[in-house]
Amino acid sequence: MVLSMQINKINQNKEINMENNTEKKNQDLDKSNFLNEQNELENLKNLLKEKNTLIEDYTNQLKRLQSEFENYIKRINKEREDFADCIKEHVFAKLLIIVDEFEKAIEHLTKSNEHSQAINEAVNGMKIVFNNFQKLLKEENVCVIDTKGKKFDPYKHEVLMTVETNNAPDNIITEEIQKGYTHKNKVIRPSKVIVCTHKNDKNDEKNIDKNKKCDQNNETV
Repeated sequence: MVLSMQINKINQNKEINMENNTEKKNQDLDKSNFLNEQNELENLKNLLKEKNTLIEDYTNQLKRLQSEFENYIKRINKEREDFADCIKEHVFAKLLIIVDEFEKAIEHLTKSNEHSQAINEAVNGMKIVFNNFQKLLKEENVCVIDTKGKKFDPYKHEVLMTVETNNAPDNIITEEIQKGYTHKNKVIRPSKVIVCTHKNDKNDEKNIDKNKKCDQNNETV
């Protein structure tokens, strides 16, 4: 009887040990699975971070390429516009000569003592053509350079002659010989003008020169 009880106890202990071992194995397995899952999750996070970095790099490259392409298009359009303006300005410069001749002819015929019907009709016809020219120039942003009472500007005016006077400030335009024009604020033909200078200025310069010569002669003596 006692032996039987001891055997049963031993068997129970074995079962307990087996259960403990099984439980420990399960725990170890769960722990291992958890660590594997954590490692896999960490790997996925790193992979996602790398992908996001790569996407960001590609996006920045795409933005740079887009910006460069837009700048290229702007530059090409600007060069094309400048080239077209250059051609226009060359044509306008020749056209302005015709405009000048029309204006002179109309002024001459208007001041003429002959006022026959034929001449009046010719003048009216020329005025129509001249006005059409002026309208065309205005539509193309070709503007007359204003010279009346303006100070001489070497970028806009060409001096043909100077006159001495004390009735106006120095370097003021007194007369316009030929009209000047600009296209989009760029001078395509400067105005040919007469500019006034003060008499006193030149007299003062002569007096200064004379005084210098006298001083030099005195030093020589």
